[in-house]
Amino acid sequence: MFQTLYSKISTVFVLLLIIFGVALIYLSFSSSRSYVCEATQKLNFKIAGQFAERCEPMFQDSIHFRGLHTKVMEFAELTPNADIFLLDSLGNVLESSVDLSFIQIKKVNLDPVKKFLEPNSYKHFPIFGTDPLMPQMNKIFSAAKMTLDDENNGYLY
Repeated sequence: MFQTLYSKISTVFVLLLIIFGVALIYLSFSSSRSYVCEATQKLNFKIAGQFAERCEPMFQDSIHFRGLHTKVMEFAELTPNADIFLLDSLGNVLESSVDLSFIQIKKVNLDPVKKFLEPNSYKHFPIFGTDPLMPQMNKIFSAAKMTLDDENNGYLY
């Protein structure tokens, strides 16, 4: 079958086309995924900050989880594709727009959150953080620092 020079060259050429085609498809999918994640994170960059501004008055004296839960659920209705978590300064989940029984991990790594909150962090998008619902998958997010009460700080994630 591969006895002539023409058949050998044709086989090598077809194999190279297949290899480069697969590489092109892989690069296209990975770059488009990265682009969509970056664009989504840039669009939602200020969402957590705006929501945090609305919620902070509830924390003036002490943390009112009942009122916070109501606000979180109202916000979740406005942005149904976003899960909202209130974290303490150590990354522990205090409240969520999702039933707490569905949360697989109760503590979130705060390094990506702190990187997100740095000035000019948008230059490094997309930034992926831990998803408390599925810790094996990292997701893009929006975050804001919050003053929970007189003594404690936390994050809206």
